[in-house]
Amino acid sequence: MGFVFETGDGITIDPAHVWIKNQGKAAKVVMWDGVYDEPEWFTPNNRWRHGDQSNVLVWDKHTDEYMNASPEEKEKLAAHCHV
Repeated sequence: MGFVFETGDGITIDPAHVWIKNQGKAAKVVMWDGVYDEPEWFTPNNRWRHGDQSNVLVWDKHTDEYMNASPEEKEKLAAHCHV
């Protein structure tokens, strides 16, 4: 079911965390240093598209894109990651 969730199949509300909460479930972000509830998702150091991303458990093409970006590109990518 992880792949189904990641691809958005069956998720009828965007963003996905709103759909999850409407199902009576908890939407959390899990990192090496802890488990975070909204709105603390964007507070840990080295999270997705911030710092060196060393707090991220699973990397993908988006984390790689940030890692390989210039400082200017990193700033633009990071700007899209705020609540």
